[in-house]
Amino acid sequence: NAQIPQMAKNLLKEISDFAQRRPMSDEDKERDRMRRIAFENRAKARKEKLDMYRALVEVAISGKVLTKASIQRIEDVKMKHQLTPDDHIMCLNELGVSQEEYARYSTNNKSPTENGARKDEGD
Repeated sequence: NAQIPQMAKNLLKEISDFAQRRPMSDEDKERDRMRRIAFENRAKARKEKLDMYRALVEVAISGKVLTKASIQRIEDVKMKHQLTPDDHIMCLNELGVSQEEYARYSTNNKSPTENGARKDEGD
């Protein structure tokens, strides 16, 4: 059983070595160039989406209060651009905001009674 993975590794290495030595046809070169351009375009578009999302979150949390409308807008943008929870966490990290702080900001928009305080406190 231990030989199978090693045999597979050896076979993949042989295939890779052969492909590296084989000269590319003009058609293959063009296909490779187009694949690289497509990849670069996808990477650029993703970076632009993440930059826009990070800016949206930054503006939304600038007052340290997230309204229900801003939370909904953030979620809508996340869904529209297919951003993951990890993307959201990465943006928070880049903004220097922990997930706990972000969660607190969303509870800061509640009235004192919603946060568990009694109405007669402070009277």
